[in-house]
Amino acid sequence: MHECMAMRQAFLDICRYGVVLSKGISILRKSIHGLLEDAENGLRQTFRNLLARCYEQLVELDGHIDFSLMNWKFRVDKMMRANGCKRS
Repeated sequence: MHECMAMRQAFLDICRYGVVLSKGISILRKSIHGLLEDAENGLRQTFRNLLARCYEQLVELDGHIDFSLMNWKFRVDKMMRANGCKRS
């Protein structure tokens, strides 16, 4: 319940300070980093902590996705070589 209240307050902080984030994951990463670095933007520490935790989770998920894609590419390349196929 406490985290739910923190998220609600974070949403209110974003609205109050007019923080706008564009669509797109790379823009989101840069925007979050900028919000965390800007000590003068008036965001509450509770929101900063929540945002920092979400950012860490995003980075971790990126790592999992990158690993899965590399693993998938390796397996496809190995299967293609085993079957005498070439990439076009």
